[in-house]
Amino acid sequence: MFDTAKLITLLFILLILWQRGNICASIAKLLYARGNLRSWKKWFEIAQRLGGMSFNNKVLHAYLLLKEGELEKANKLFALLSMDRLTPQQKLQLKGSYALVFWKNGEVGTAIEMLEEVIEKAPSTSVYGSLGYMYAFNNNLSRALEFNQMAYDYNNTNAIIVDNLAFTHYKRGEFEEAKKY
Repeated sequence: MFDTAKLITLLFILLILWQRGNICASIAKLLYARGNLRSWKKWFEIAQRLGGMSFNNKVLHAYLLLKEGELEKANKLFALLSMDRLTPQQKLQLKGSYALVFWKNGEVGTAIEMLEEVIEKAPSTSVYGSLGYMYAFNNNLSRALEFNQMAYDYNNTNAIIVDNLAFTHYKRGEFEEAKKY
């Protein structure tokens, strides 16, 4: 018969095996936060090979690659993730992040369409920030002003949202109004 110590050890080993991908992803996130750019990528690659990584960690991995300018790798990871069985909420979260790949590829219209669907069904600060910037970037300044004011009402403490509103006023030639933000 198992004694308590052996049972706990066995359960601990099973937990490590079950969460192996997430453990490696946690190490990768810690290394990224500390600015260790080489190592965090290796740890995410290990996590990917081992499997067992959560949806959120997979999205974060692709997003960080995109943020670091590795557009092709990020695109591949987002595309692979879109083939997984996802909940409706996960599909929206993925679409909100995946839209940034299209924006970086110069397909701003596609990115805007994707984010408009997400903001309608699952508004969040990050989506407000991304979509507000894209409206202004795409020179749809009347829509940008309307949307960025709505985003500001949603979260007036987020630096990106505040910056988007100021940027929109600036692009419209409303310099005094831009200075307020």
